[in-house]
Amino acid sequence: MRFPTVEQQAVIDNKNGSRIRVVRASPGSGKTWMVAELILRELNSWQTQTSGIAALSFTKVGGEEIRKAVGRDLSHPHFVGTIDSFLFRYVIRPFFCKCYPIFRHPRLLPGEWGAEHWSSLGKGLKANVGKGINLCSCVWIDEDCQGAIAARKPHPMQPLIKLTGDDLRIVKECKNNVWKKSGLMTHSDAALWASKLLEDEKYKALIITEITRRFPLIFIDELQDTGFFLSKCLKSILSSSYVRGVLVGDPDQSIFEFNGARPDLFDQFEIIQDAEVFPLSTSLRCSKSVAKVASHLKETGNIVSPENNPVGRALMVTYDDMVVDFNRLSAAVSKSHSNSVIKAIARLNMTVRVLKGHKSEQPRKLGSPPLNHFQRAVIAFRQGQNSLALAACRASLELALFEQEGITDEQLSKYGLSVFEWRERCVQCLLEGDSLDVNDTLFGWQSKAWTIITRHISAVAAIKGLAGKSHLKLKEFSNN
Repeated sequence: MRFPTVEQQAVIDNKNGSRIRVVRASPGSGKTWMVAELILRELNSWQTQTSGIAALSFTKVGGEEIRKAVGRDLSHPHFVGTIDSFLFRYVIRPFFCKCYPIFRHPRLLPGEWGAEHWSSLGKGLKANVGKGINLCSCVWIDEDCQGAIAARKPHPMQPLIKLTGDDLRIVKECKNNVWKKSGLMTHSDAALWASKLLEDEKYKALIITEITRRFPLIFIDELQDTGFFLSKCLKSILSSSYVRGVLVGDPDQSIFEFNGARPDLFDQFEIIQDAEVFPLSTSLRCSKSVAKVASHLKETGNIVSPENNPVGRALMVTYDDMVVDFNRLSAAVSKSHSNSVIKAIARLNMTVRVLKGHKSEQPRKLGSPPLNHFQRAVIAFRQGQNSLALAACRASLELALFEQEGITDEQLSKYGLSVFEWRERCVQCLLEGDSLDVNDTLFGWQSKAWTIITRHISAVAAIKGLAGKSHLKLKEFSNN
């Protein structure tokens, strides 16, 4: 049985009865266990079946960590998931079209989907933008007296570049056209519109009342990784006196600044009415020397306290060749700890694949856009990225049948297709693609993939208005 530390106990007890508890948690301070312990204690005394606890994190991984720590799945009336999914489900979906009837019903693009693959959404940009800006690569990072400020990534591995002047104006115009025609939203778009809804003079009181009635207790983990508009949404909700909140994070641990996260916004939650700040500075895994180095690296100047009875040590190693040097290091560690289990972890899936000897280059382009999407779908499915796989497969069938991606639910209904039927068709197509032989030739694989796609397209092509719409074409590649 595990017992809380003195700092953790102070948060749990909350002797001052603070409505909002803001916890600054250092690395290894046991924040996930503490959050789970708080949730379990609340569940033990939870009486109503019509309202629940919302446990939110910036990433899906954070939500999974909370579930594992609690030891069970939190089903209705509770909610465990990302901040984005929470806002989309309880703010955007029910209120977006009511407040802004000129736009289509909102549809959220999967977060894992690479913006560079949604090429059709960027074709409307004018020449003075340069080589063109893919709308899905644009994120909303701030606002001023003239409205929202956007930034974009020229490449997935490059930092954000702020848009100004005509570039910003044209991106806003094109974004509005997409929202009017299809309702397609990126996660950043959804955060922007959720913030607008939560400050709308007509609807904000109703929305906040509905959310706080449904979720009178909200936990937020990894608070430092939220961006400007996500933070704005959370502050609007937590400012209601009818909701309690436990906010956990550390500005020094932000890892999503490259994608618009703003750890400097952390301080603004500490000044919410009825908020109290709790330190969680004692690391349960760092020795004195490691904690001292970590304290010097912290931008906020807070101290990381070491664990009282440290075991083990930490080394910081630099390398010239990641793969070669990593293998040499792992071999040396294995030799000196022959009876121990050694684990290697990395932040990116791509890094893991490179270290395991997998090729990191992008798959070779096939003979048509639908086949390119289908190839990406199968690869993603085999890597366990199911949301990305389903989105890519859907884009493949949409391009093959409708000659465009981003088909709305209303468009499907017009042709007699239900959302569930179309999704089932995509899933079946994806499963058949997964069964194809990975050792086949490039042309052999794409020929079989073509057969799968056209068979599924033929199954729906007889519906009125769709016959003969498939324009799938193959290009033969040399095996040299």
